Amino acid sequence: MSQQDKEQFPSIGEQSKGLVDLLKKTISDSMEGNPVLVTEFERDRRLDKCRACDSFQAKSQRCKECGCYMTHKTQFHAAECPLEKW
Repeated sequence: MSQQDKEQFPSIGEQSKGLVDLLKKTISDSMEGNPVLVTEFERDRRLDKCRACDSFQAKSQRCKECGCYMTHKTQFHAAECPLEKW
């Protein structure tokens, strides 16, 4: 990871915690019989909101708030925007 990335995104520890939390919620949803992934329409709606946000880094497709790759995160039902935009 470049020095610029270290300054732009949350620490690896914070990003790891976010990933673990998402995995826990996703496993819980799955065990309860709830959908794991959102529809293509919902994924596109979420990603459109991300792309319009000042915290979205177009080059890397990542969010400066959570450090996630938004093309992936927006697919998960349990995922949440750290700025509560979706």
